[in-house]
Amino acid sequence: MTAGLALMALGSLGLSLIRPNSEFVALAAPMVLIGAGTALAVTQRTSIILGAVPAHQTGAASGINTTSAKLGSVLGTAIMTTMFLRLLRSDYVDRMNPSGLSVKELRQFTQEWRRAVRDNTSVNSLIVPPELVQDIETAFKDAFSASFGKAELLAAALLLSCMAVVWLGLRNLPSAGSKE
Repeated sequence: MTAGLALMALGSLGLSLIRPNSEFVALAAPMVLIGAGTALAVTQRTSIILGAVPAHQTGAASGINTTSAKLGSVLGTAIMTTMFLRLLRSDYVDRMNPSGLSVKELRQFTQEWRRAVRDNTSVNSLIVPPELVQDIETAFKDAFSASFGKAELLAAALLLSCMAVVWLGLRNLPSAGSKE
């Protein structure tokens, strides 16, 4: 299981290096590592859990395993998304400070911009001066990349922490053949 977590952490480190102009392989390679690591970790986790209970309790253990995995996925996604969005907002506002737009104006423009993207309409009718449109797009792309990178570094650190905990915990487990 530790090998799977290590592959996932390595993939997250790779994703932390992604920039708007990165080639596809720079995105694909880390994603393959994360997928392979997930497959290894999940398979081993299931084997360890089901191997640790008597045969008549494997149904309950399987249900608990699945429920805890789903709960962990939902909570992890919610936490990482929240952190990413907070980082993104903060970085975007910092990058836009030189523009002279107030936070209120920036928020209003961002809502208009989202609406234009959603409705597939022109950005020419937006409330921001045309000379700032490119600056705002660049600031958003750069803030997105920087925030994504920070979130992926955090993910890698969490995965490495989990790997250490699992490694320490697995050392004390009896072998699968020694069930009582």
